Amino acid sequence: MNNLYGGSQAEALPTSDFQWDPNPEKFMDPNFIKNLTPDDPVGYWLECDIDFGKKLHDKRAFNCYPPLPETKVITYRMLSPEAKKLLIDKIGKKAAKNFKSKKLVSTLQNKRKYKVHYLNLQQAMKFGCKLKKVHRVISFKQKKISKNFLNFMTKRRKYSRTKIEERLCKGI
Repeated sequence: MNNLYGGSQAEALPTSDFQWDPNPEKFMDPNFIKNLTPDDPVGYWLECDIDFGKKLHDKRAFNCYPPLPETKVITYRMLSPEAKKLLIDKIGKKAAKNFKSKKLVSTLQNKRKYKVHYLNLQQAMKFGCKLKKVHRVISFKQKKISKNFLNFMTKRRKYSRTKIEERLCKGI
């Protein structure tokens, strides 16, 4: 499918039966997580601790795109010397010292009580991240509820004869 948004919507989505898993310890078994598939009728969100080993800091791919982004409040003290200088030039030294900004960041810092979908956790573990502790897990039934419709609309858009027809198929 050549449609990023539609492609993600065509995957299995949570539908019902949300409940806390009574046995979150089973997720500490790497084989249990490894054997889960995107097509399983039950999906999971986990709250867990994940560590990035020192070896992962040297992985070339991680230098550009570390997995498992998180929202953090960035303060003046966390900025690089160059970023501090630019900020002071822009808003002044006094204001810069009180600088705080909420950002989505990707870092190689260990994650604590990180909320993650089981497929993202699988990917991170394939990269070499270590699951240290599972605090709790919520399970849910999942289905590919939009897949047929999205495939139909993508094909229809592909064969549309006018820009209006194409936009109509894309916008629905």
